Amino acid sequence: MLKIFVFLIGFFYFIYEIESHGYLIDPPARSSAYREDSLRFPVYYTDTEMNCGGKSVQWDQNNGNCGICGENWSLPKRYELGGDRYRGYRVRNYPMNGKIPISVNIWTNHRGWYEFRLCKVDDQPSGEADHACLDKILLADESGRTRFNTPTQVEGWRGFFNTTLVTPENFVCDHCVLQWKWNVGNSYGIDFETGENCLGCGPQEQFYGCSDIRIYDEIIVTKPASTTKPAIDPNAGTVWSQCGGVGFSGSKSCQTGLDCVYFDDYYSQCQPASPKSSTRAQSTTRISASTRSDSTTTKTIQTRSPTTTTATKTKYQSANSNLGAVWSQCGGINWQGPFECQVGLDCVYQNEWYSQCKPSSQDRTTTTARTTTSSQRANQNQGAIWAQCGGINWNGPFDCQSGLQCFKFNDWYSQCIPFSRKFMKFFNTILTINEGIY
Repeated sequence: MLKIFVFLIGFFYFIYEIESHGYLIDPPARSSAYREDSLRFPVYYTDTEMNCGGKSVQWDQNNGNCGICGENWSLPKRYELGGDRYRGYRVRNYPMNGKIPISVNIWTNHRGWYEFRLCKVDDQPSGEADHACLDKILLADESGRTRFNTPTQVEGWRGFFNTTLVTPENFVCDHCVLQWKWNVGNSYGIDFETGENCLGCGPQEQFYGCSDIRIYDEIIVTKPASTTKPAIDPNAGTVWSQCGGVGFSGSKSCQTGLDCVYFDDYYSQCQPASPKSSTRAQSTTRISASTRSDSTTTKTIQTRSPTTTTATKTKYQSANSNLGAVWSQCGGINWQGPFECQVGLDCVYQNEWYSQCKPSSQDRTTTTARTTTSSQRANQNQGAIWAQCGGINWNGPFDCQSGLQCFKFNDWYSQCIPFSRKFMKFFNTILTINEGIY
């Protein structure tokens, strides 16, 4: 009877997956970022359905309008600034004039095409992106293409769409929003130009994803060499120790020969200074766009010249071009770049199409629990799907991997099961049937 019960659970979960659609996996959308770090980002198991409330809601009720992240236009925007699910953390950092790896996970293909847009939130008085801002920058790949067809026109196909976009020339931002738009093509409609009734013409269902990113550029602030000996902080951080981050109360300076390198809002680390920067004739302060503020620098002394910009590398630029920088890709199907990361980084597997250079867990022992990523937690002792996770005399793990919930059947047995609103609706029905049988 238990085998039948488990089979029914799997069967209904399969049905749930068939109803799903797709989501932006890299850079992770606000509604999907929990898949990488469910401690910093709220879990939302229906992130594959950011479709503006559905075709009829978007076009018949809201006149084609939709939230920038794919939410129903007429309802509160939970993933926009002011919403209860908004966090604003930058999930990726990219270099100026660099490339942006893109990966979309398609659970159920509906044909159509994709576009990707960019908004510089730094310039937005509201502090949030909007469609007017996003429409200013339509991102392209190296060939100049801005619209991408789905990998196949087979309805229901499941897989990944991967491409690489380029950042706008000489463009930097401390906070940008990258938007993915999927205009599906599985409904018949009227072509506005020809008047023809055809598949994929006219208003279609649309899916969106919005990711918070940073595009950085090093700024060199040059000062005359000091003739006085600087004061030494007795509590200055040692190599690889933490030197900053939200909630951090220790010293924010590092010992001589070390730089305090910014990773994210919750973690900065003391790392060996670049040999080139330590031998310069003039003393320099190295900051990235992510840490720049008018209160810490003087505009009149900021300089950017070909000789100084290339002489010193930021943390996010690799002194060795064969090693991946922080947050850069380091593996995946068809990947032709480096498979190893810089010192202090680990190449973390995301899926068969994408691995990424992330701060090493060995170097972040002092980081708060909030910075633990889901990929690191998955390597710990957590239950896999359908595994036991509790019960009288149970000595195994009581936590489940990301995307699963430990569900109590009785005092003797709890199990890791997929958890979503749709799945639980079916699951509760099966539980009722099961209780009747027993």
